[in-house]
Amino acid sequence: MSDTYHAYSNRAELSAGTFILVTGGSQRVAVRTADQLSIEAPEDRRTSVVVVDRTGGRLLLSTPEGGLLWLERAEAANAFDDFQISEGFTRELWEVVRSQEADQ
Repeated sequence: MSDTYHAYSNRAELSAGTFILVTGGSQRVAVRTADQLSIEAPEDRRTSVVVVDRTGGRLLLSTPEGGLLWLERAEAANAFDDFQISEGFTRELWEVVRSQEADQ
């Protein structure tokens, strides 16, 4: 069974160097293979991606266009310093380390 998580990115383009903050609402965040992330980005951009693989501190995501994103777990990013999160919510912070468009 897969879960859907809400997430936020610090940049409109999901490319290397972009941070993604995954929040769990009232549930504990534990992103795993087959989960879906609904990502809100600056400039009112939204996209949903599917977790193709979760191995340790790494994620491989597939975009709706067929592109791929490789992420690594991040410990801290000042991109979300002002981000307010409700008490009791859990989160995971990830950084895009590589991206590949569908036609490459």
